[in-house]
Amino acid sequence: MENNENTVVAVKDIVEKYFDPRVVPVEGTKGLLIAPGGMSVAHVKRFIDDERTTPETLKGSTTLHNCQSFIDFVNRYKDDTSAIFYNQDKQKVTCIFDCATKNNTSFEQHKADYAFPFSDELKEWKEHNGDVMTQIDFAFFIEKNVLDLADPDKTAESEALKEIRLRIGGHFAAVSKMVELSRGISIHSDERATVKYDPNTGESTVDFSSEHTDATGEKVKVPNMFLIVIPILKGGKSYQLPCRLRHRLKNGQIIWWYEVIDLDKAIAAAIDEELNKIKEDIALPVFYGDLPSGR
Repeated sequence: MENNENTVVAVKDIVEKYFDPRVVPVEGTKGLLIAPGGMSVAHVKRFIDDERTTPETLKGSTTLHNCQSFIDFVNRYKDDTSAIFYNQDKQKVTCIFDCATKNNTSFEQHKADYAFPFSDELKEWKEHNGDVMTQIDFAFFIEKNVLDLADPDKTAESEALKEIRLRIGGHFAAVSKMVELSRGISIHSDERATVKYDPNTGESTVDFSSEHTDATGEKVKVPNMFLIVIPILKGGKSYQLPCRLRHRLKNGQIIWWYEVIDLDKAIAAAIDEELNKIKEDIALPVFYGDLPSGR
């Protein structure tokens, strides 16, 4: 009997010594309360996370709205493992701050995104690029976007613009000519017309037969190209974009449309310019492709 009592006392002493609830200091937390719980196994991370005064790692995805903000934000949080990915299809860059490397694994849960934003002017011209318009509709379109039109200046003409002009033949119309043409279209919106094309100059003429008192019946020279100067990216610099001017007769009525020449190349060039700025100002590797998956 005495031996049993001694055993009970010994067990009691052991329990009190080794299984008393106690606070254990843990770096980055206010401490952990350790208490017996039926000798069961428990994952302590959830207890640690509940008591942390700061997160174990940074998590989340931040969306930036302009290039400079993306650069500043990435420079604020980047380290030696950070990397940038450019998705060409989505025209978006993403920085993974905790990107995995060959020697260091990571959950890759801290990111920043920046989708290159197109300007309202580009959206307008791109939306109607190639659209067939009636005489009045095209006149309204030109008048609405007249501030985007630019006079050709051969002294300031880039080599790329000169090459396009020579390749297509003809010349760029002045803004005043486009406005005149637009007003002329409005005046003769319901008239029948005959189109003559001069392959030597790239110009065509339109003969309007008119019964309106405000129409002169004179020939209207139609240029085959015009120039717009607009920003491609919102808040970005402006680019010279050459456009073809097209017209045809349909059921005795003239129809119009335009084609922005090499528009996709111009968009890619504007994005490449900002990508180069990102590479230079952030000094991180930029990978062209999708984000890593399966990690």
